[in-house]
Amino acid sequence: MFATSRCAGSSWDRWAGLVCRRSGRVLRPARLPCHAEGCLWRRGRGMRVVREQKDLAENFQRASSEAKAAFGNGEMFIERYIESPRHIEVQILGDKYGNVIHLFERDCSVQRRHQKLIEIAPAPHLDAAVRERISADAVKLAQSVGYQNAGTVEFLLDGNGNHYFIEVNARLQVEHTVTEEVTGVDLVQSQIRIADGHSLPDLNLTQEKVHIQGSALQCRITTEDPAKAFQPDTEVGKVWASESIVPLDLRAPWCHLTMIHSSLKSSQIEDHESAVKKMLRALAEFRIRGVKTNIPFLENVLKHEQFVTGKVDTSFIDENPDLTQKLVPGQNRAQKLLYYFANLMVNGPSTPLATGLMPANVKPSVPPQRGHELPQGFRDAYVKGGPEAFARAVRHHKGLLLTDTTFRDAHQSLLATRVRTFDLKNISPFVSQNFNNLFSVENWGGATFDVAMRFLHECPWERLAILRKEIPNIPFQMLLRGANAVGYTSYPDNVVFNGEFSDPSKTKYTLGYYMDLADELVKAGTHVLGIKDMAGLLKPEATTLLVTALRDKYPDLPIHLHTHDTAGLGLPT
Repeated sequence: MFATSRCAGSSWDRWAGLVCRRSGRVLRPARLPCHAEGCLWRRGRGMRVVREQKDLAENFQRASSEAKAAFGNGEMFIERYIESPRHIEVQILGDKYGNVIHLFERDCSVQRRHQKLIEIAPAPHLDAAVRERISADAVKLAQSVGYQNAGTVEFLLDGNGNHYFIEVNARLQVEHTVTEEVTGVDLVQSQIRIADGHSLPDLNLTQEKVHIQGSALQCRITTEDPAKAFQPDTEVGKVWASESIVPLDLRAPWCHLTMIHSSLKSSQIEDHESAVKKMLRALAEFRIRGVKTNIPFLENVLKHEQFVTGKVDTSFIDENPDLTQKLVPGQNRAQKLLYYFANLMVNGPSTPLATGLMPANVKPSVPPQRGHELPQGFRDAYVKGGPEAFARAVRHHKGLLLTDTTFRDAHQSLLATRVRTFDLKNISPFVSQNFNNLFSVENWGGATFDVAMRFLHECPWERLAILRKEIPNIPFQMLLRGANAVGYTSYPDNVVFNGEFSDPSKTKYTLGYYMDLADELVKAGTHVLGIKDMAGLLKPEATTLLVTALRDKYPDLPIHLHTHDTAGLGLPT
């Protein structure tokens, strides 16, 4: 084909030279640097760049041996090596009657090890004069050999706008689809009709009638792991789901996937930048599970400013190693959820208790409700008048008020806080109807977060919203520790403060200390004073001193006491 191209009448001094190896002899190339590659099959195999004459023979032999091992033929091309060119290829179509047209060009410059990764039609920001010259030379070459049917003429374009012939692919290439999208020409159908004897004019295909409309982009998705130098992944694919806005071409199951961005089939894409945005959305919505793919790498390429502006050449990936370093893998949430449900159905719930017994398969009986009208509770005062009205309503109440901690972890000793939101929701209407005189329901904090997320696989914030809907009339309360020094075990007496501020020998945590702390809280705007005795160490005498002092100084503020009856001191206190 190269020998023919020299006779086609174009400026072939710009095109790559050829020396073919038919014996053990290596010929001297016309100029350096040069490029040696196998002539039988070009897929990045058997290729070497030679910059000095002394390295030619060794690199030639190595490339020839590699090509022969891969393809059974060691004959080589020696071509001029173009530094950091753009890879431009022209789609041609010829009939049996000597008619040849071009369908403009594609930019295939984004390559890794000479393998195309992204194809764009038309080539972004290509000078109109350069486009005209390349297209004209492609047509002239095809006409000189009487070319029939579809083919691709490939060129390298240097930084000065000079183009160099590489080869002709006498077949329909994978990336032909982007050309179909911007020209509206069905190349597959055209091939069949040409083979059936139709001429290009019969198919209404003449050069003046072929125009570019919009921009199209194609990404090749492969089952390779970019984080491991694109090592092929040999796992079995479990899920494959394509997005809705971009057609997809599946070349081989779990081996080589090609995604086609369609500007005409999905929506009109006016320019390259818009096509890039839509392809990013398509890749984000595409799902392949069970195998690693190069999708995170492709997303990095598409987001790179140099690619978005269309200023890339064949060295783009080599010069930007960060493209393979900041990879964001898919979260695979749906698949993980399905696996969790499947495991739950087969093996039962994974919420172990202290005994190791499986939960009983019983449905608790919820007591009947008294009526549909909810009785008034202290939250109604809060909703109507704010925290001040709430505090007044509590203070005007004659008698002791209780906070129910069952919804938080009062069932910790027996059930290890493993009560689900589902069960709490079921009993909530009964609580709302029958326990409206509670001071509050403590349903958050403590062990809620850890147990809900780590054992029950639930969202504690969602639990709050669900319970509030079912219990609108009772205030909710949270147990919040300022310093997490809680341990569920016994400690020496000299480690734990025993609350004995009634003892005159204790000089640090005295009654005055706690009164000063109360003053600071009132100054900050608190509406309720809370005494937290979560170890159950507060004794009746100390409690009497503290509560009396607080009540005398702040008669309008409710006083809330949190204690434990573990040692039998809770009730007397």
